Amino acid sequence: MALLLFSLCPIGKVDALEEPKIRVLIAKGNEIAFRADKQKLFSLKDIETANGQRRIRSLKIRVKNDQIEFFVDGRLENTEKLSEKINLTLTTQDQRGIWLGKRRYGGTILVKREGKQIIVINRLRLEKYLTSVVGAEMPKGWPIEALKAQAIAARTYALKKKNKQTKEYDIRATEQSQVYLGLESETPRIRRAVNATRSLVMVYKGSLIDALFHSSSGGQTEDSYSVWGKKVAYLSSVKDFDKNSPNFEWTMKYTPIELRKAFPEIGGVNTIRVLDRSKTNRVLKALVYGSTDKAFY
Repeated sequence: MALLLFSLCPIGKVDALEEPKIRVLIAKGNEIAFRADKQKLFSLKDIETANGQRRIRSLKIRVKNDQIEFFVDGRLENTEKLSEKINLTLTTQDQRGIWLGKRRYGGTILVKREGKQIIVINRLRLEKYLTSVVGAEMPKGWPIEALKAQAIAARTYALKKKNKQTKEYDIRATEQSQVYLGLESETPRIRRAVNATRSLVMVYKGSLIDALFHSSSGGQTEDSYSVWGKKVAYLSSVKDFDKNSPNFEWTMKYTPIELRKAFPEIGGVNTIRVLDRSKTNRVLKALVYGSTDKAFY
């Protein structure tokens, strides 16, 4: 679920000659596997070796013993040192996309190395990306106007983050940025909401806002200064009507062993003394006492 955190800002249009593309980090690990949807093959191109495109049915890449193994159509085809650069491009003409694990992705898929792991980046048109994000961040059955609002927020957030993460990707596919599930979360209603708001973004004094959103705030959003120590005019505390949200209130329980692991410097937690609260009564600073003579802020 996603309810907008910010107060309303003027809505403008993205001024561009062509639709922007977004690079989304969709996977990272020691073993990555791709496959075609049913019998339609996809194309594989190695940018580093300048090899021509190959039509294949499956690709698995595995890091093992400081080496990288490449399996094409089920057969081990090549082994390289982990230090070697990887720069593969996967594309398909199939509207059903390419399978990566349990999800399908359209656009172009880039495979690279980051440290000792393989990273996978989905490069696609911004509006196509949004048809997945809106369906992942908000219930698909919500009113169309709510879906439109989410589309504008997600578009603004993505464009604000573009070219800000690393040289390899713009945004992550998880809650660290905004959830992107490939082709699986698209529906006709989501596409309608995205198309109806095409190119619309939120701006403040002519610049894109930081369009943060969340599922629940517990009745009141927090002032930006209380969170980051910096006042942002359009991120001021406002009342939230989310009392029916399943996340309105929640409780976390920790065992003494877990607390000792979390606070090894003071041997766990015996007492917590609140030193400062925000205007919404949230804890800003607390002093934690453990079994030693030390205390932890």
